[in-house]
Amino acid sequence: MKNLDIHIKALGPIKNAHIELAPVMFFTGASNLGKSYTNFLTYYVFNLFSSDRLKDFISSRIINDQKDTKFFRLSFTEEDLCLWMKEDVKRFFIYLLNYPDVPCDIDFKFSEKNKAFTVSYTRDLHIKEAAEEYYLMVIGINNTRHIAATAHKNRLQTITLQIARYLGKALLDISIRYSYLLPPGRASLLNESFTTQSQSSKTGMYDIFMRDFDRINNLKMNNVQESQAQENLQTANSIQNLIEGDLSYNKEGVVLKMKDKTEVPLSAAASSIKELSPLLLWMQTNNYGKDSMCIEEPEAHAHPDMQYQIADLLTSCINKGAFMQITTHSDYLLARLNQLIRLHNLKLKNEQEFNRICQKYHLNQELTLDKRKIKAYYFHKDKETKGIIIEKQNLEDGIPFTTFSNAVQEQISWDEVLNNIN
Repeated sequence: MKNLDIHIKALGPIKNAHIELAPVMFFTGASNLGKSYTNFLTYYVFNLFSSDRLKDFISSRIINDQKDTKFFRLSFTEEDLCLWMKEDVKRFFIYLLNYPDVPCDIDFKFSEKNKAFTVSYTRDLHIKEAAEEYYLMVIGINNTRHIAATAHKNRLQTITLQIARYLGKALLDISIRYSYLLPPGRASLLNESFTTQSQSSKTGMYDIFMRDFDRINNLKMNNVQESQAQENLQTANSIQNLIEGDLSYNKEGVVLKMKDKTEVPLSAAASSIKELSPLLLWMQTNNYGKDSMCIEEPEAHAHPDMQYQIADLLTSCINKGAFMQITTHSDYLLARLNQLIRLHNLKLKNEQEFNRICQKYHLNQELTLDKRKIKAYYFHKDKETKGIIIEKQNLEDGIPFTTFSNAVQEQISWDEVLNNIN
């Protein structure tokens, strides 16, 4: 993946910090330090190159009297895009958080040196069926041609999506089909349709989540003949072991089907299962290798044993090509991920010893985690200035969890004090 440097001049409580994008992002640290804001910022970038969010950027570069013609051309540079992103990301956060005065001043810098892009559009064929009009379009982007059919009303949306995905490949060397957002507190919104819930929601992140959850449900329900490939069966078995049942559907919506065939409404399931259900249903579509998933605290309400299994499921998604952005407060989750990173290090350095360990302890040889896919950041306060520091972590032996070590050390110190009281 090509580099994208993100300079956070201001974002919520954060000032003057840098992060770099990677296929997998982990954010750790104490509460109220801006982890979620930064996580949503990385989601913004991945979503930008897998959706029609660039529509306003593209539209502003088309001369008004050309918008309904059979041909137009536009051009822009990487610098033009970065300047637009600087303004657009603030609009994104205002909508996402329902916070009009959110501090948001962010600069983006791709590794490409002001690369130029030229886009042409040609409408080749007009097809009319009943009340709908369709166009066959040829979209040229630099030296590539893309052919797409679309309804007249969706023409600009289709063009924008083609451009967005091309830019993702050209600027970041990524190809993402769709970007999902699983915000905090998502469990309370389940078993409601987007059209119902969006009427009462005033916070954009939950509107996005409800749209995404509807999409996941539709993909899962339409997947009538699920693949029986061994890897998909392994995923299904892992999910069943995790929740001691299976997620299914009846006329009321998503249900938890227990091993004795009893069906429990998702609203009556354990909090940990409700929080995880969108992620698990997404995995059950068996077609997520080019998706991006931004998830807040996947370990929420889960027992430590369950957290280890969640780490394995997240790793399985990563190994199948999924992009992930994750905040966590769990040392259990990180400890398990670190074990998988160290196993992968062993596999690269000494495959014979790796095979021996896997055979001796009955480990899945495919379940390892490549640290080269990951960037991890630790959030903490500067002791003198009280400003927030976002510290890039050294992943040689895994993802450090300094924040947890400090808390444990403080607990040990107090235990010593209390034990010495007569």
